[in-house]
Amino acid sequence: LQFFHLFFFAFMHFSNLLDRTTNRETKSRSTRKYNNTLQATEERMTTETCTKEKEDVLERPFSTNEIIRLYLLILLIYPLVLGGMFLLGAYFHSYPTFPPTPWYGFWVAVSGYTCVGIVMMTLLLDRPRLVRQRMSKVLPTQNETSKGERDFYKLTSPIFFVGMIGMGYDGSQRRDTFPHIVIWLSLIPFASAMMWILWVMRCNKYAARIVFVQKDQKLITTGPYAVVRHPMYMGIIPLFLSLPLVVGSVWPILPMMVCIVLMGIRTYSEEEFLIQTFGEEYQQYRTKVPYRMIPWIF
Repeated sequence: LQFFHLFFFAFMHFSNLLDRTTNRETKSRSTRKYNNTLQATEERMTTETCTKEKEDVLERPFSTNEIIRLYLLILLIYPLVLGGMFLLGAYFHSYPTFPPTPWYGFWVAVSGYTCVGIVMMTLLLDRPRLVRQRMSKVLPTQNETSKGERDFYKLTSPIFFVGMIGMGYDGSQRRDTFPHIVIWLSLIPFASAMMWILWVMRCNKYAARIVFVQKDQKLITTGPYAVVRHPMYMGIIPLFLSLPLVVGSVWPILPMMVCIVLMGIRTYSEEEFLIQTFGEEYQQYRTKVPYRMIPWIF
């Protein structure tokens, strides 16, 4: 009997303890559910607020300080980065001599790029959204773009870097034999390609480095987009092919051609993304403009 009373007392105590635990778990689940709902609501409101703030930042006109920083970027940072890659390649050729001596094509390429960059920046100051996106001030999220878009830069960046280093190496090696007339003639397609790209940017303020859906984005079918569906790539082709010659090199044209082929492959994933975004409107545009990058060829 004493054993029975002890067992009954233990059972009742365990039952009450279980009830209290279950009640706490139920309250805890209710609290977690409420907190998750509240957090989801806050995240949605934060996302909407961030989207609005992002749009406001993109569309805001440039201040005087921003304009000064942009010109300093074109006049100092970009030439230093470009010249640094060329000199790094030249150092591989002149090793162990340091620093390597700049050559004729080096000065023409860096100064020519700087001058064209100043002209382009001046003509794009009334396109703050475009400039900020090209400067990577705002990047798309994983949900706004395809994985292939991000993988493209992971694949082409090292190839492009090898090409730039190769220009410095080969240009330094050919400094005494490469004809200066070829360097100056190569500036014609180089500058023409930059001006074509400028025209593309003037016509399409949504021309970001990574293709993604933007707020109130419209399909552009006029200007250079009436010639090919990807006019930016059409301008990059002569730019990539002429830059090695401007530097005074030859074989680095090969890695630049690889980058061009990869851009052509990239257009297929871009086309699928644009069809999903614009639907029948883009299908009609494809019928009207049948060429992707090169008229009558591709």
